[in-house]
Amino acid sequence: MFAAGWYADPEDSSNQRYYDGQNWTEHRRSAAGPAAAPTPQASQGWGGAGGQASQSTPTAATPTPQGWGGGQTQQAPLSAAPWGGQGGQGGQGGPGGQGGPAQQPWQSAPTPSWQQPQTGIGYPPPYQPAARSRGNRPLIIGLVVVLLAGLLTGGYFLFLRGDAAPTLTYQGSKIKDASGVLKQAETNLQAIITRRHGAKGADTRCYYAVPNTPPSGAKKSDVDSNLRCGPVLFVDGDASKQYLIFPLTKSGSGGTVTLTPASSPRSTEPSSAVDVKLKRPDGKNAPSGDGGLKVPEPPPADANALVAADLGRSTVQDAPSSSVMGSSSGGITLTKLGPVTRYGSGETARSAPPGQKLIAFTTAGAKGDIGTTSDLSSSSGVSVDGGTARPLPDASGGQYVVVAVPTTAKSVDLVLDDHGVKQAISLLDGRPGSNNILVLARKTRQTVQTQTTNAVFTFTPAVVFSDNTTGAAEGATVTFKLAELSYRNSDETPITASSPRKAIMHVSMTYVAVHDRGTFGFPAALLTFTPAGGTPVHARNIASSANKIYNIFEVPGNMTGGTLTLSGSVSQTFGNSTGSYRLGIQTPVSIPISIPLG
Repeated sequence: MFAAGWYADPEDSSNQRYYDGQNWTEHRRSAAGPAAAPTPQASQGWGGAGGQASQSTPTAATPTPQGWGGGQTQQAPLSAAPWGGQGGQGGQGGPGGQGGPAQQPWQSAPTPSWQQPQTGIGYPPPYQPAARSRGNRPLIIGLVVVLLAGLLTGGYFLFLRGDAAPTLTYQGSKIKDASGVLKQAETNLQAIITRRHGAKGADTRCYYAVPNTPPSGAKKSDVDSNLRCGPVLFVDGDASKQYLIFPLTKSGSGGTVTLTPASSPRSTEPSSAVDVKLKRPDGKNAPSGDGGLKVPEPPPADANALVAADLGRSTVQDAPSSSVMGSSSGGITLTKLGPVTRYGSGETARSAPPGQKLIAFTTAGAKGDIGTTSDLSSSSGVSVDGGTARPLPDASGGQYVVVAVPTTAKSVDLVLDDHGVKQAISLLDGRPGSNNILVLARKTRQTVQTQTTNAVFTFTPAVVFSDNTTGAAEGATVTFKLAELSYRNSDETPITASSPRKAIMHVSMTYVAVHDRGTFGFPAALLTFTPAGGTPVHARNIASSANKIYNIFEVPGNMTGGTLTLSGSVSQTFGNSTGSYRLGIQTPVSIPISIPLG
């Protein structure tokens, strides 16, 4: 501690300044006035063996300083002159210690430039004024640190922005925690962006909206009842519309109201914000336009996805006409088939998974073997590279079935396993499988064409006709009416074609003889059918009773025509007596048959 008193002003050598024992005060006087020295008051004086320092009484109250002696060495006030005392004596203007050693190292200390020279007055150490002059340095350093931190974090707006944060009100009332309202809306917005695979930017946030044309009577600071949150874009969105609108619900009254944002936007589709000014309590401005965002592409579907979906912007071509497979009661017809890069629209849109491709198709029913038409898609599935078929999803209302398969897949098939026959249609090119039932892939399976011709029957030996006349020959009128194809014929004794490549053809051909009343069928041994480009096939009678005729032929399933021939002879029994005769056709009769594939 140093004695209070007047000392040379460290900041102005032409003045003296009062030191109160602890700090420099703002009291100053001209240095031309009487020199003042601190007035020590204690049991320990300034003197020892040396002389006493001159004293003057300061105008301000002088606190009692601690003595300089007492066996404790302390830093002495500086004086204009060097210390000259030795032993325990103080020099000119300097205190002496009682029994203590002299402060010899101080002798060479230079006089500070701001000291008043040639004075014998004890002086507070040079560090005291210096410490006071450095008193603002921590504050200055702190301000610099804050400024630098602000520049790095964007807070420089606090220092550099000329515009103050806007005052926002709702229907004339202050908004409670206006920033918190925006934070809640931004949480809701982020959940929607994540769920819908939207695109956002660094400047995506929520704003209050001040109408460009405020309602009559509204304050200029009044916001409307909807927050605008964006910019944000979604799959298949419009880049000129970037803000979701979140309605606000008001509660409270009086000077302050509470606003609560809805958890869901008013519409799933963003709108433009050109009709309002976007404002935030922190003064942050909305980016221009879409903020540099691009409409995002659909996210990838799950690997090996098999879904029912609309195609959105994608299109596929008609499937080949041969993309049909049938069974007993119905079948499946591929109507649309092709690759797509994506399916769905908006937030439901998906693209191909990594390393996979998408195939889309639609199905319809087909005519079954028994003549009924139904869609058996619900009994079918998709098989990749011969693997287990996965059931088709239920596609309705114009939806497609879309399947994701590896780009390296060598076979992707729609498979139908019904009535013991496993059939397939390739989803890569629409081709039917090699094991498919050919005849059930046809659209046309019968022909109805009445053809009449004459024939002469021969009898060996001669026979007695129904009118009791006898003859060895008789004329007849032959009529062809019908030929129909099937894989399994169950009209009489059931019969199934020997392979999926074959079909059962039933023909209806009868005759009326001159002497016989009624219509009769021909014995199977008299009938052959020769497919176009093929070999003759003999008829078989599969009638369930001996007195009936139901003739069939096994023919290629994809045959389109041929020739039915009546020729040869066959042994017959007499109907009303024992014995037999041989029935023959005098001149062969040929009837052409045509059954297009359709």
